[in-house]
Amino acid sequence: MELSVFALKLIALCSMLTDHIGYFLYPRFASYDFTHVLRVAGRLAFPVYAFLIVNGYDKTRDVRRYLTRLCAFALISQIPFVLAVDWSPAPGTALTFLRAWPLGQIGLIVFVGLVWLTTVRRDLSVLWPVLALLAGCLWFSVGSVSLLLDDLNVFYTLALGLACVSILDRAVKPGQPPLPLLAQTAAVAAAFLLIRGTADYRYMGSALVLALSLCRDNRRSQAALLVMWAAVEYLIGGMRVDYFLAASLSAPLVLLYRGRQGRPIKAFFYWIYPGHMALLGLVNLWLRFSS
Repeated sequence: MELSVFALKLIALCSMLTDHIGYFLYPRFASYDFTHVLRVAGRLAFPVYAFLIVNGYDKTRDVRRYLTRLCAFALISQIPFVLAVDWSPAPGTALTFLRAWPLGQIGLIVFVGLVWLTTVRRDLSVLWPVLALLAGCLWFSVGSVSLLLDDLNVFYTLALGLACVSILDRAVKPGQPPLPLLAQTAAVAAAFLLIRGTADYRYMGSALVLALSLCRDNRRSQAALLVMWAAVEYLIGGMRVDYFLAASLSAPLVLLYRGRQGRPIKAFFYWIYPGHMALLGLVNLWLRFSS
């Protein structure tokens, strides 16, 4: 049995949708026991997506376009994500920075934009990381509806992971100019500082992407790393054995991958994330205002 990129994406997508449906149903429509099963099934999604990011980095013709796409969907997905996951927004209309140092935040965002413009792509693509980071640093509510807050969607985590992989990969190659690499490293550090621990899977998510890239020439090492990551994420401190077991199932899936692409329907797998979040968000709003 062999799995293609398309099959891995489909498995991860089904796992993610199951997880988000379980999160949305509890506690309004289903018991904890039922939704817990759905959420356990959802632990498989992120490790597979992290592997696919590394695989995509190796296969892509233009990593800059790849990173731009992830930043764009981080921004596009943020409001739908907030509407889907937020149950108790603060009343009133407000626009505030999440930290106590807004000038520092703005300065870091401008710095990231300048580094992108001078060392990554000299075009309007700079708007995506700048606006995505700005959306990650704001709390914006209108009436009783929060549109932005400090919980950030998974595209932030994946984009930071991909940026780290790209910088490290070029750093170990001889003949690379040091100044652009130093600037990009500082920009990634600034992005981490801006979103701190608020992105989905936090630093552990981006660290998994980077770690998988370090052993991407050995599929067995990647599979072992996925199990180790699941143990650290779910067993140490949390003692969530069922979460660990579900996430560890990503290891045999990676071993079954043989490099085939499968069906080339990339756009669907990107748009389904903000699409289903928007749908859940609209249902959330309807329930809130109809009760």
